[in-house]
Amino acid sequence: MKKDKVLIITQPLRVNYGGILQAYALQKVVAELGFEVWTDNTFYLKPLSLKHRVKDFLARLLYGCFLNRENYKPLIKKRPKRKDYEKVAKNILPFISQNIKTIDFFESRVFPKASNIEKFDIFISGSDQVWRRKYGVVTRYFFDFLRNTNKKRFSYSASFGTDNLNEYSQKEKRECKELIKSFSSISVREDSAIEIILKEFEQRAVLTLDPTFLLSKEDYLSLINNSYSKADNTLTENLFVYILDESKEKEELKEVLSRRLALKTLDIMPKKDWKTLTSKEIDENAVFPSVEEWLKGLVNAKFVLTDSFHAVVFSIIFNKPFLCIGNKERGLTRFTSLLTLFDLDSRLIYNKKDLTGILLHNIYRIDYEKINIRKEELKQKSLDYLNKNLSL
Repeated sequence: MKKDKVLIITQPLRVNYGGILQAYALQKVVAELGFEVWTDNTFYLKPLSLKHRVKDFLARLLYGCFLNRENYKPLIKKRPKRKDYEKVAKNILPFISQNIKTIDFFESRVFPKASNIEKFDIFISGSDQVWRRKYGVVTRYFFDFLRNTNKKRFSYSASFGTDNLNEYSQKEKRECKELIKSFSSISVREDSAIEIILKEFEQRAVLTLDPTFLLSKEDYLSLINNSYSKADNTLTENLFVYILDESKEKEELKEVLSRRLALKTLDIMPKKDWKTLTSKEIDENAVFPSVEEWLKGLVNAKFVLTDSFHAVVFSIIFNKPFLCIGNKERGLTRFTSLLTLFDLDSRLIYNKKDLTGILLHNIYRIDYEKINIRKEELKQKSLDYLNKNLSL
């Protein structure tokens, strides 16, 4: 019997461990449900227009220079080159090529060729922040390229990243509202997204887990064991630190926590930010560790400190005590929705002042027995959603 072919469109697979692993997990689960599945990994979208470059410059002038926000520096944003990306991602690219079936579906076009569309029977949008306007051409993730086709399409744990559509223009809101009518079903990752879709698009959505939760702890351990010998897999009991947006305040928080817990810090991120460097300046200090090394750092950690959504997810999967630093720039609602789901709200902090005596006293105390039961219940509901919508 011929298997239906599925295409997943998600944020491009770059040097974001969570983004890569959610793509890996969703593809693996869909394949295990009996489908042939690929994930789009188009490299770059169209170059920025003059209008967008001017808007970006003005935003950086206001927020970077006058309001001193680190995410809006430098004043002129460097446009990464493919050869530079391949240098810094040299440890990550093997994982993608070996574990995720990818296709350059768009081939640097705004809309893919009709022949590429015809290769697939089912299209899935998700997971991660595919509906975050600031991260790309958002209508693509509402399947604007499937207009006037009867191709099956739905979302799985799609995320807006924020609790509103302020980043969308009125035209984009209208267009996405029309496009989403063609979805056979809508699932989102945050509870706030259910309200957005009902209010802005007049459609109903259901809550499903991030795809990384659909695999077991053992699935991820096998990835590590395939890359390291047992001798390499010794426990190190570090404070595992994964910070996406560095700041002086977060550095102070890291130092205070390391001292209070008497733990050696393992900071997984490169020492240099490759996006601020010229091609000649990129060296080993700008190269990212492998996906397996990132996972291994989490598995071996005694405690985790992070401002990353997916590092929180994997802390839960591996049953690790953790603290999550609120990351407003990348979307705070993602964290609050996830933590509330597992009754872990107290694990969200914003600065070192939040390290109160009560929190420090209970810092290792998380009821993972209760959380694991809840996780398995939600996992089954999420798998049922996927299975049902793939088989319709």
